Amino acid sequence: MYSRHPGGVANSANKGKLFAVFNSTNGVIKISPGETISSVRRANEYFEEGLIDASGDVNIIAAGGHLEISLNASVVKQIDIDTVGTNEVGIGQVKGNGYILTLSHAATTAPVITSALSSTGTAGTAFSYQITAVNSPTNFNAAGLPTGLSVSTG
Repeated sequence: MYSRHPGGVANSANKGKLFAVFNSTNGVIKISPGETISSVRRANEYFEEGLIDASGDVNIIAAGGHLEISLNASVVKQIDIDTVGTNEVGIGQVKGNGYILTLSHAATTAPVITSALSSTGTAGTAFSYQITAVNSPTNFNAAGLPTGLSVSTG
């Protein structure tokens, strides 16, 4: 179970809090692509954020462009023995472990062409020009080419 709280005025800081309760190691929380986790803190029963780093309590795995968060199997689950009823095996209810994760969005930088922005060739002669860029461009094209000249993206 989890809840999200955006941070800053109109999310101006691009940060937020994710409040999560794990009561087993089966639950997984997916974080959107581009989001990063800058801190993990354990919360008390009133969901007040603790000062101790709890990043070792959770598994954070990159999967298919997003992050998946789950409880580490070695974390001790608390059992509430003061409950009035017990479950089918005669023990109290398992309490969830609460965590507060601080999220931020990875800064995105627009692609920038690093090759020369123009080149010359001779009519009737084979011409080759390679477009290079940084910051992970996903596609490219060229506009305003002379008749008979085209771009091969393959």
